[in-house]
Amino acid sequence: MINHDKLEVNIIVGELSLRRLHRTRSKAVCSIALHAREMGYKGVILPMANADEAAVVEGVDIIPVENLKVIINFLNDIFGIPPHKLI
Repeated sequence: MINHDKLEVNIIVGELSLRRLHRTRSKAVCSIALHAREMGYKGVILPMANADEAAVVEGVDIIPVENLKVIINFLNDIFGIPPHKLI
């Protein structure tokens, strides 16, 4: 079961395999983050490999993850993931 409240305020992006979430094309990630912000979403859950690219968009939390299990645990508030920030 997944906490639908958190699912409704976040967009999930990435290509899912059996073991991990694969990197998404760079330009697509920035466009999705911009669109998420414009649509009023709180965050974008995406592969760790895309976190820096998406973090250039302000006003939306960028949540980097490794695999589906981490996404489910995050959505169910089993543990939190701090939003990714550019260094």
